[in-house]
Amino acid sequence: MRSGTIAWLCGSIWVLLQSELPLMFWGLSMVAALLALALPRPWRLVAWFVCGACWTGWHAAQWDHARARPDALATQIETVGTIEGLPRPYGDGWRFLFRPQAYEAGRRIGSTLPTRWQVDWYAAPVAPGPGETWRFTLRFRSPGVSAYPGAYDPARSMLRRGVSALATVVPNATAQRQASPDWGSLAAVRGHYATIMADVPSIPGTEGVLRALAVADRSAIPEPVWARFRDTGTAHLLAISGLHITLVASMGVLFGMLLWRVWIHLPGAPARRDAVLPLAVMAATGYAALAAFSLPTTRALIMLLVPLLAFATRRRVSPSHGLALACLGILIIDPFAPLDAGFWLSFGAVVLILAAVARRPMHTSALGDWLRIQALLCVGLVPITLATFGHVPLASFPANLVSIPWVTLTVVPATLFGVLLYPWAPAAANGAWRVAETCLSALNVYLDWLISYLPPISFHIPGAGPMTLAAIGVALMAAPSGMPGRWVGALLLGTLLMPPASSVDNEIELSVLASPRALMVVAAQGSHTLVYGSGGHGRLGADDAVRVILPYLASRGRSAIDVLVVGADSGGQRGGVRSLLEAGSVGRMLQPPGFPWPVPGARPCRDERVSAFVRIRMVRTRAGGKPGCALVFQGLEAVLVVAATGLEQVMDLAQTEGSWLVTTARALQTLARAPETATTALAGNPEQGVLARWTNGRWCHWRIQDTGPVAFALDARGHLTVTDRAASRRGFWGRAGATPVSAPERNPVSCRLT
Repeated sequence: MRSGTIAWLCGSIWVLLQSELPLMFWGLSMVAALLALALPRPWRLVAWFVCGACWTGWHAAQWDHARARPDALATQIETVGTIEGLPRPYGDGWRFLFRPQAYEAGRRIGSTLPTRWQVDWYAAPVAPGPGETWRFTLRFRSPGVSAYPGAYDPARSMLRRGVSALATVVPNATAQRQASPDWGSLAAVRGHYATIMADVPSIPGTEGVLRALAVADRSAIPEPVWARFRDTGTAHLLAISGLHITLVASMGVLFGMLLWRVWIHLPGAPARRDAVLPLAVMAATGYAALAAFSLPTTRALIMLLVPLLAFATRRRVSPSHGLALACLGILIIDPFAPLDAGFWLSFGAVVLILAAVARRPMHTSALGDWLRIQALLCVGLVPITLATFGHVPLASFPANLVSIPWVTLTVVPATLFGVLLYPWAPAAANGAWRVAETCLSALNVYLDWLISYLPPISFHIPGAGPMTLAAIGVALMAAPSGMPGRWVGALLLGTLLMPPASSVDNEIELSVLASPRALMVVAAQGSHTLVYGSGGHGRLGADDAVRVILPYLASRGRSAIDVLVVGADSGGQRGGVRSLLEAGSVGRMLQPPGFPWPVPGARPCRDERVSAFVRIRMVRTRAGGKPGCALVFQGLEAVLVVAATGLEQVMDLAQTEGSWLVTTARALQTLARAPETATTALAGNPEQGVLARWTNGRWCHWRIQDTGPVAFALDARGHLTVTDRAASRRGFWGRAGATPVSAPERNPVSCRLT
């Protein structure tokens, strides 16, 4: 079972690593692999591998067929469907999952019936509720891609959650509620408790935490609360995990023991095992249902039910076999689980706990066991934590040492007692929730004190090689005490600290980052970093600097910005200035004249040369608009111009064959004529009418938000080369919409990158 589960997991990972889904008859291959399980052991492992690949590939193909086709994007459709889960506030509106039931006649979005859509409803006149049926007029949009480590990848998130399309409710269109959920339905119960707990006044620093622990709704947790738990390595306590499910099951066991004490005196009383286990399963399943069987909760429930089932059937199952069976069950229920960091954190933590227990010396105390387990967890989960969050919380060991038992024994029981008491005694429920918040507030004091002395350390996100060596190092460190060479594991784990390869001093690396709102460029020469444009604001308050620029710099091992250039005085180019200044060191800042956020030491940009090949130029639109800054990278045969405004003044620089113009769609639409020879990399989506009027000249454009970051390199000899950095990392989920958009068919020009 253990080797078969590992082979199944490897087959699933193999499919998820493909840039294109293999053309296979998934069903026939699955049947053949199941028949091959009767063969001798070596062939059985191959059969397990094929089963995992076919199962994951079949689900991936179903999702690929159901997702919105590129020709359906930017179109409107009227549909009726049901809201799934709890809608969450999103800026001035709401975001929710929507399962369509009927389309507008003659319109299809995907090749097959979609699973669910993610819908944004801005300026909603009423709040949508879970389980309600609505009629909407929706407009679909492209998810875009983000193919560098540490950045949020919307297409991958869609695959992970089974979302086949992203849509927005059309403003001023009719939106009608067709039906409400039944009063006793799960959706109504969850929505009722979420509303009640939202109305309860919270102690500062505890906002939204009780809702997360009760109904798995973390949308109300503010960023400062997230940051406190993230910086101390205790963010896992905000999710309903195996620890919480086990606690609830233990409560069911205690209640069952009390009932059995009464039943034992009655005729036909069941055995203690038969009286206790059903209540434990019911309690754990009910808690998971209250969380709508979210993926982390379902994973924790399966891992608990496996040993309970073995105990009920009086079968001896070793912990490793039980863990393998739980992993196999999760991969069957959720084939895309390996894409989630929580999958690796959960099973990695259980494996490390089992390893610590197996290495337990004789005659040790419970406190010694607890310290040893926490130490091994803090060290062993460093590779996954670093790959997921880009930093290592130094306070993780002392924080978890206190936080786990404190939250488990005080906050969670008080929260759940409030949930149970509210239907009969609302005042007592509010008192229980107040006790939970008081306990959590006391924990916050301890966590803040730890952060003041042990702040998290940010590292670059390692590549596949260091991650593999670090995983081997963790395995060696968790090996039994008698195994020789365990000390080598610490050396292998240290490979995570190796700095990434930096660019050569006489070469410039330039990356155009993906964002639908703004133009963002990072230029690196040796250890020096120049950032052009700071991104725009999102509706949730998070700007592109936090979501795009900072994760990219972390993935390249760059913590300081030597020069920050604001390309234009517009929200799409300066929205993230404050985030960049607060996040790290900014050497000097160049800004257009009259910039509204004066920064000490900043000065207006002017025509100057910052290196042998880079020149900063101030441009102004001919119509007398606001000035802006432009970057000019001068090669021997080609020129690369980066500008967010004033294109008429810089177009003459990019007229040679092979030159590039990197700009925004809004700026491009102000041009009266198309670029003659330059290939244009765009941030944003220009109107088709603008493209249609440009029928002369050899030009094309490339939408960065669909293709991912594009990298340029300018060497010491002045040769400009272009590479599609996203191509090597893009999975099959980011394939749709990634084809370059060329000029009208009357004048086709290939935009393929070399």
